[in-house]
Amino acid sequence: MISCRSNLGQNLLTGKIPPSLGRLSSLRILSLLENGLSGTLPPELGKLSNLEELWLPSNNLRGDLPKDYENLKNLTIFGIGGNYLSGPIPTFIAKWVNLYALILRNCSITGSIPPYIGSWNQLAYLDLSFNDLTGGIPNTFKKLFLYELYLTGNMLNGTLPDWIYINVRDKGDLAYNEFIFPEPEAHKNLPNNNSRINLTFPEEIMREYCPAGQKKSQLTTVNLRGKSYTLKQVKVATRNFSPRNVIGTGRFGTVYKAELPDQTVAVKMLSSQSKHVIDQIGTEVYALTTLKHENIVEFLDGYSKKDLNLLIYEYMEKGSLERALFDANSSTRLDWPTRVRICHGIAKGLKYLHEDNPSRKIVHRNIKPSNILLDGNLNAKVSDLGLAKLYDEENPYKFIQEKGTVVYMAPEYAMRKAITEKVDVFSFGIVLLEIISGQTNAKYEANQETEFLLDTAIVLHSKGRLSELVDKQMPNEHVVMKQAKIILELAMRCVDQSPTLRPTMSEVVSELERISN
Repeated sequence: MISCRSNLGQNLLTGKIPPSLGRLSSLRILSLLENGLSGTLPPELGKLSNLEELWLPSNNLRGDLPKDYENLKNLTIFGIGGNYLSGPIPTFIAKWVNLYALILRNCSITGSIPPYIGSWNQLAYLDLSFNDLTGGIPNTFKKLFLYELYLTGNMLNGTLPDWIYINVRDKGDLAYNEFIFPEPEAHKNLPNNNSRINLTFPEEIMREYCPAGQKKSQLTTVNLRGKSYTLKQVKVATRNFSPRNVIGTGRFGTVYKAELPDQTVAVKMLSSQSKHVIDQIGTEVYALTTLKHENIVEFLDGYSKKDLNLLIYEYMEKGSLERALFDANSSTRLDWPTRVRICHGIAKGLKYLHEDNPSRKIVHRNIKPSNILLDGNLNAKVSDLGLAKLYDEENPYKFIQEKGTVVYMAPEYAMRKAITEKVDVFSFGIVLLEIISGQTNAKYEANQETEFLLDTAIVLHSKGRLSELVDKQMPNEHVVMKQAKIILELAMRCVDQSPTLRPTMSEVVSELERISN
């Protein structure tokens, strides 16, 4: 007997959706949600004329909905949120007149909302949020009586019609669009009803629709520079953690740009779900709010629950030093005075952590160009404080094995996990070499012979030819070459194999200040 249901959701499936599924003519429910499926949607699924529910959210699917899907006239639920579709909502789905729920959330769709949706008499749940939709809400929608309507995070505009308050029976969210509120007598008590819209319905509860019918209440607020925001507002500001808002990825998680109404921040979603990391975030990371220094990325607030751990920082307009130095597509250009200032800024940040922090000495453990961020004026700030410690304790050997991290690691740390402030000094020395040379030390492949920048520097230093490392893009001027030689010599002292022979960050700062002056 062939089942009429196929629930393959959350099974870590990868690759493309098999076209052979289109031969399961009796299939009524197909769920492939929250896997790693990629590629385009197979047209063959359009042959499933008996299909009533099709769940495809949270994969890596791309392209358009195939025209063959117009045959899916028995669909009651179609969910494909969190994928990479393109173009407008196709006209052929007007034939899906039996739809109860349509979820096209966070799909990169463009264009306007099709008026034909207003003719679907059975429609109760509509989610078109976090896309690039324009225009207004079609007048045909006044024929609908929706239970839930989500149009959050688009570019919709126009005056919000009066009937929207009546026709949406339960919950709705139209935040982060360009709507203008009317002023009907019956709705004078609604918030912001005489200004450009923020939320059209009370925002205290965000209800998320899913196949199991689960609903979550999220009441948590975070405080960012004296202003409170709900967790929901933070999510909306990242377009629900959209790939389009990603500004950085790394071992500890993914960083998203969050554009709130009156400020922009960076939100790091931590990747670990281990109980240790979750338990320690409160004591180890939130304590970092006491750190205040011009060369430390400001930690603003955070949120920590079992399934979601967020750290919120000031937004750094120019991104990472790694990108500025090594990404050919970066528009940021670092001239010689800027490079010297960046070296000095990193050193001052580390000196503060090692020696000037009033509460305790902090060893960063993971200094590298991707953890040095640049503001709009190309001032350098150290980021990711405290995270290496948490993840080290969770898995002390995984950190060492990671490509791109080991090449900045002091030998005593890599081999014996010996931790003093001198491990940061060693990593800083590598970063100095990279800044002055414009070359990366991170071109490392496991089990392959690799020539590291540090190896090259050691050889040139022994031959008295260290100045050959200076980036050829820098002007061949006496002052530049003199300063570069001093910084390169300082870098070689920082990367000494013996921790006791490495300078302190106070000594480093003093030497760089003499150069800057």
